[in-house]
Amino acid sequence: MKIHEVEKITGLSKKAIRLYETKGLLKIQRMSNSYRDYTEEDIARLKQIKLFRLAGISLSDIRLWSDRIVSAEALLQRRMGEIEEEYGQHSRQYQFCQTVTQQISGNRFDCMDLLEEEEESSPCTYGALAVGIDIGTTTISACVLDVDAKRQVEVYNIPNDFAAPTAEPGFAQQDADGIVAKAIDLLDHILASHTGVTSIGLTGQMHGIVYLDADGHAVSPLTTWQDKRGDRVYADGETYCSHMTALTGERIATGYGFATCYYDSCNGLVPTDAVSFCSIMDYIGMRLTERTTPLLHSSVAASFGFFDVQTGTFKEDKLALLSLGVPVIPSVTDDYAVLGCYREIPVSVAIGDNQASFLGSVKVLDDSILVNIGTGSQISMVGEGDPDAMPEGLELRPLVKGKSLICGSALGGGAAYALLERFFRSYTAAAGLQDVSQYEIMNRISEEAYVSGAPVPTVHTTFFGTRNSPAQKGGILDLDGSSFHPASLTLGVIRGICGELYDFFTDACVSGKHTVVASGGAVRKIKVLKYVIRDTFEMPVYFNTSKEEASVGAALFSTVAAKTVPSLDGVSGFIQYQSIDR
Repeated sequence: MKIHEVEKITGLSKKAIRLYETKGLLKIQRMSNSYRDYTEEDIARLKQIKLFRLAGISLSDIRLWSDRIVSAEALLQRRMGEIEEEYGQHSRQYQFCQTVTQQISGNRFDCMDLLEEEEESSPCTYGALAVGIDIGTTTISACVLDVDAKRQVEVYNIPNDFAAPTAEPGFAQQDADGIVAKAIDLLDHILASHTGVTSIGLTGQMHGIVYLDADGHAVSPLTTWQDKRGDRVYADGETYCSHMTALTGERIATGYGFATCYYDSCNGLVPTDAVSFCSIMDYIGMRLTERTTPLLHSSVAASFGFFDVQTGTFKEDKLALLSLGVPVIPSVTDDYAVLGCYREIPVSVAIGDNQASFLGSVKVLDDSILVNIGTGSQISMVGEGDPDAMPEGLELRPLVKGKSLICGSALGGGAAYALLERFFRSYTAAAGLQDVSQYEIMNRISEEAYVSGAPVPTVHTTFFGTRNSPAQKGGILDLDGSSFHPASLTLGVIRGICGELYDFFTDACVSGKHTVVASGGAVRKIKVLKYVIRDTFEMPVYFNTSKEEASVGAALFSTVAAKTVPSLDGVSGFIQYQSIDR
């Protein structure tokens, strides 16, 4: 079948069909006269691609489906989750995705015409490339950077759906080898799609651990940062974490690596053949490079607890008091180290996701404050000081060799805004209206309140407590006849989210900082939040236009480790800012 016939059957333009072939989504046979010969299978595939594009799924994600990295259902479910978060299940976009899911599962393709693709269909050429992979709790993400042109080439997201069944409540575990296999599949897909990759960087969820045997293989699931067993009662009303503090003088939270290890040691849960442990991204690095022993970057090591930020070593004298069930404490480096090679490509030591996000978001490390507001919220900046004398709520974390981050994390953030949305939604449902998302209305009325200068109540958004005071409550003050209004309350919550982050810092912390870089899902979706951040910090606010900042940061770190770029001073060109006024 010739291409003009395919155009009539599918409703696709010749340009779009050629684009899909260029992107590797189609492999068309040619006749003896070199003309393309499209089969019925090719037609069905084009119709599937058309449905994906109508659902708003990117070509790079469709390529993951094409290469069998993810299923069609997984692509559509993720897209439906994105739409639901922003618009709700009753939006037309969400309902359309449901229709697409049904049509693809039923091998039916009766849908509206597709707008013509705007992408350039000619093949692109790149310079040296760097890959970054981010192992999140629910998503495995990756990016490809063109080192020479200093730009982002591609972004990938696939579900991390490897939750492991647990014997009792409180455990939070994932299948470590399943995650590794999926991450390597994704990396192989990237390497098959892009030649000229010169370095691979890794990052991911911190705090969690996987136990290793003498050959460097996992002998347990990954116990994640969400594990709650450290808060169980040890004896006489003491929790395991508080008992660790009583023994060592060191504070540690549940879900941190050594809290997990101590609980397991006390309860006979450390595998008998375990000799050491590491994070999930460290384990992926070991599997890629065939290492038998872990090497942790200080940014990851610090997330396990019992780490001396100033010396860059574990506090082994304190750990000896705990009689842990693993004989070997992992080695640590603060350098731009290379673990080894995968298919002759250098793989750098994994770094923490907070640190990777900072590197992937900020142009000038010493000059900027990074404000990230998603479900929770966090503020980070380069700084120094005595880690044991940090103001309440702040941590000093290793960043890269010679630099540390001062970080403050709030439990509210976008979760506080979501709490207000549920309040409004429950009222509309009680009033007999559709149970639909209220975010679009909230975003609009908060902007109207901001522009009009309406009186706004003072909202303390500590509705979920704080890291140091889990029982702390939130509050709403300064209500009167003018401010007791949905628009004013919504804007008050937004101001409270920003104020909670700002209140972490003393004047000494922000000295010498001139720019705020804003990131996170809430910042992208709530327009007025950008202006409130600017007003709160009284500094210019910018956005990093790159996607998946953590994987970008891991890729940039790898370029220095592989000596493709001489130092982090040379990577600022990768970060492109956009002003909040655009």
